Formats: sequence, structure tokens, C-alpha cells
Amino acid sequence: MKKNIGIILAILLAALCLAGCGKSKEVKAVEKSIQEIGEVTKESKTQIDNARALYEALSEEEKNRVPNYDALERAEEELQEINRLAIVGMWKTTFIGIPVVVNFQSDGTYEIYVDMSLLFWLQTDTSNMKGSYSFDGSNLQLDESEELISIIITGDSLILSSPSLKSEGYGDLFFTRYE
Repeated sequence: MKKNIGIILAILLAALCLAGCGKSKEVKAVEKSIQEIGEVTKESKTQIDNARALYEALSEEEKNRVPNYDALERAEEELQEINRLAIVGMWKTTFIGIPVVVNFQSDGTYEIYVDMSLLFWLQTDTSNMKGSYSFDGSNLQLDESEELISIIITGDSLILSSPSLKSEGYGDLFFTRYE
């Protein structure tokens, strides 16, 4: 009988040790935060950022105990793709009275079309400019330039805020979708 009680106590002690090795409340909070992201949309940014912040606050050991971390990484990648594609398409504006159309393509290239009929006196051909761009959802970078251009897209409107344009006395440029 004493032998059986010793075995039972040993099993209980082992069970208590294993229970102590479980997930902390912080790990469970991160896991829950990631689960709650669900389908990724542009509006998911705050939720994804919060889940990332909770994850980064964990110790390295705790990070290894988050079983759905890969779901957070996938959500971040999906959001990045959604943001990148938000700018794709043709946008029109008027700059100092001259119609301008910018076509951002999904392959990371762009073309700018300028109505040169108003600028017949220019000696250079700037009617069609091409290059490459990168866009992270809020900052646009053209042709390896170091200048980051702030972009806000809401529906069919795009607001471009360029430090170099502002330094030359121009304000923000307002574009609308052009089909």
C-alpha cells in the first residue's frame, strides 16, 4: 500500500511539474491575438501590429511556445501585398495647370504621361517618363531615390506629399483614379 501511495505521489508530482511547464498567460495572449486576426484586410493593420508587439515583448523561450506564429507572419505578408496593390492603376491630376496621368503597374514599374500640348515651347521630350517604384502602403519611393513620398489612399483618391515639391513652394498633389 505504501508503495502504491509513493507511485501516486510521484505521478502527481510529475503532473504538477508538467503543468508548470505549460504556456504562460502572455504566450496565451499572443496566441489569442493572432487567432483573432482572421481574414486580412487593409483594416487589419492595427490588429496585426498589436499581435506583433505582444509577440516581440515575449522572451526568446516564450516566443518558441507560440504555435501559430507562422499565421502572424502570413498575415503581415498578406497586408503588405494588399498595401502594395492599393496604388496599382492609373491616377490623374493637374500640376501647375498641366494634366498628368501616372500609371503604377503591379510589377513595380510606373509611367508618367504629361499632356505636352500646353508645353510646346519645351525642347525636351518629357511626355512619357518611366521608372520603378516601391510602395509599402504609406511611403512611395521612385527609382532608387532616397526621398520617401508620403501617400494616403482613400477609395478613388490619392494624396501625394513630397518634401521636394513642398521645398519648391508646391503643396500636396491630389489624384483621382483614371480608367
